[in-house]
Amino acid sequence: MKIKWLLAPALILALLSCRKEDVIPVEEIQLSSDAVFIKVGESVALSATFNPVNATNRDLNWSSGNESVVTVDGAGNLHGVSFGSAFVVASAGAGEVTDSCEVFVNGTLTGESGSETISMGSGYANDIFYSLKNGVAATVPRTNWDIAFQTGSWSSTIIINSGAGVRLFAYPGGDISAWGNVNITGIESWKAMNNSDTTWVLGAFERYALGHPDYGWGIYNSLSHDVVGDSIFIIQLQDQSYRKLAITRKVSVDNKYIFRFAMTDGSGEITDTVDCKPYSDKNFVYYSFSSRNTIDREPPVNNWDFLVTRYLEFIPDGTGGFVPYPVIGILSNSAIRSAQMDNVDPTVTDYTSANFVTAMNEIGSDWKSFNMNLNQWTVLNNRVYYIKDRQPVVFKIVFKSFSGSQAGLIGFDKAKLN
Repeated sequence: MKIKWLLAPALILALLSCRKEDVIPVEEIQLSSDAVFIKVGESVALSATFNPVNATNRDLNWSSGNESVVTVDGAGNLHGVSFGSAFVVASAGAGEVTDSCEVFVNGTLTGESGSETISMGSGYANDIFYSLKNGVAATVPRTNWDIAFQTGSWSSTIIINSGAGVRLFAYPGGDISAWGNVNITGIESWKAMNNSDTTWVLGAFERYALGHPDYGWGIYNSLSHDVVGDSIFIIQLQDQSYRKLAITRKVSVDNKYIFRFAMTDGSGEITDTVDCKPYSDKNFVYYSFSSRNTIDREPPVNNWDFLVTRYLEFIPDGTGGFVPYPVIGILSNSAIRSAQMDNVDPTVTDYTSANFVTAMNEIGSDWKSFNMNLNQWTVLNNRVYYIKDRQPVVFKIVFKSFSGSQAGLIGFDKAKLN
C-alpha cells in the first residue's frame, strides 16, 4: 500500500506532463462569413474554422458590439433585434486570437407576402438591394464608390454616383490630345452629364454618344473590338475636389477597363485597371478614386429585384424641359418589368390590364410626397404597383409609410399573386 501511495503522485505528474505537451494552441480562427444580412426577429448561426485544424482548445467567446441591434449566444447564433449594423467578434484562448463579422439587420420576416419595413438608415446613408421573394439582399453604404462599369463583355456603359454628389463634365477644351493643358476655369457654367433615370445601359459617360462606333467616351475599333478612349472628362468627387479623367480603353477580349486620372494641374497621375470578369454575375463593378480600389457592393443579378437609393430624376422645369433633381426612390433590376395602376382599390389583385414596362424608374419616387401643412411625408393610398420577376412571378406592392431622413424607414405591403 505504501508503494502504491508513493507511485500515484508520480503517475499523476507524468500524465499532467503529457497533457501539457499535447496542448496545441489556436493560431487563427476564421468565421464562416465576413458579413451577414438578417432580418428583425431572424436567427442565423455563425461557425468558425481553426488553424491548425488539430488545435486542442476550440472554446470560443462570442460578443456583439451592439446588443440593441444583434445578439449572439455562446454557440455563435445571431439574433436580429432592431435595424442597424454591428460587429460580432469571436475570440479563442485568452482573447488574443479573434475574428469578426459585420451583421446588418434590416427588413422584417414577411416571406413572399406580408407587411414589410426596410431601413436606409439615418440620412438615407445606405442603398438597399431587395428581393421580393427573400427580402433584403444587401444593405451597403452609398458613398463608398464614385464610378461603376457595366460588367457585360460587349457593354461600354459607365455610370457615376450622382446620389452621393459625384458630377461629370465633358472637357470642352479639346480631345484626349489636350490632356496636358486642361483648364477648368468657368466649370460651373458647363453642363453636367448624368446617368439615365430610365435605363441602366445609358450612363453619364455615354451622354454625348453619337451611336456605333462612337460610344461617347471612346470609339469602337473593328480590328481589336476594343473601345478606344478619345475624350477628357472632369469629375467632381464627393469631397468637391476635381480630377481630370480619361477612359483609355475597354479591352473587350479581357473585359477590362483601363483609365487614367490626375489632379487638374496634372499632378498625382494614376493609371488603373478594373477587371470585370470576377463580377460577371453582377450588373456593375464599382470603383473609388479615394481608395483606388475596386468595390464589390452589389449582390448577384439574380438575387435582387429592385434597388432603393438616392439618384437624379429628371423632372419638368415648367418650360418644356427637364432638370435633374435628387430623390429617394426605387429602381428596378434590368430583368424586371413593373406596372403602375392609379385610382384603384389597393386590395385589387387583378393585373390583367396592367401595362408592364422595362423602365427602371416605373416605381421611382412619386409614390410619396411631403405635406407642408402636416410637416410630414405621406404616401398615395390609391396606387398599386405590380412587379414581374424572371420566373415570371407577379408581386403586388402598396406603399404604406415613409419616415423621411431621420430613420430612412420605408413601409409597404407585398403579396405574391401567382
